[in-house]
Amino acid sequence: MQICLECKAPGMELRSIKEFELFLKKVVEPSIKDAEKLDDGSRKHIQKLLFTNIVDRFDSTLDSLFLDNCRHPDLQEVALKGADEPITNGQLFKLLIDAGSIEKTIEEQLRSGIRQNVLRDNHSQKLRTFLRLCVPETNAHVDKPRVRLEGDIVDSVKPQKGAKMPPSIVGYADWLYSRRNSVVHGSGTSAFLEADKARLKKVFKVSVTHSKISLSSCKTALAFYRSLAALVEEGLRE
Repeated sequence: MQICLECKAPGMELRSIKEFELFLKKVVEPSIKDAEKLDDGSRKHIQKLLFTNIVDRFDSTLDSLFLDNCRHPDLQEVALKGADEPITNGQLFKLLIDAGSIEKTIEEQLRSGIRQNVLRDNHSQKLRTFLRLCVPETNAHVDKPRVRLEGDIVDSVKPQKGAKMPPSIVGYADWLYSRRNSVVHGSGTSAFLEADKARLKKVFKVSVTHSKISLSSCKTALAFYRSLAALVEEGLRE
């Protein structure tokens, strides 16, 4: 997908990202405070559920952002990729007669194309595409070290030798999603799935084996996604 990296995306619909921020404030933050009142044994299962819920909610937010903005000029080309089926005169005249039907058909076609050509990508690929779409390249620095150990995004950080998490925005998001996979698809263990380990090693140059989900894991995820949402909105305002 070719996306302009020099200009900001005009008129993007950000309802989904604002709803996600509200979810972090109204659901995640209070849940973390409630979990802090429990002993370690009692909150073991709760913190895993909370962590996966945070990551899953962000992934679904990404999907919603793409679908909500399916008419965006930089998404139309990829949305219409493969849409080369011929249309009959009868079908054309039927659409022309009902103007409302044309709008609905266009919307359905674009959304279908987004689902086929974008939403099937893995989590980090979707995030990379969205950041390049909505945030100027000079602001996003998606491959540069910008994420602190605590999860918040800053202008730059110094990568630590032997670190077990990628310091880039996209890499950190992939690492979080891989930890989510270890809980959802790994029978609740702390071991990374083999496919995730291989991808993190190949793409982001970090070697991972285990990553225990704790309450601090939820806090760092909260800090990261909150910073990321702010980065998106800041990029669109500039």
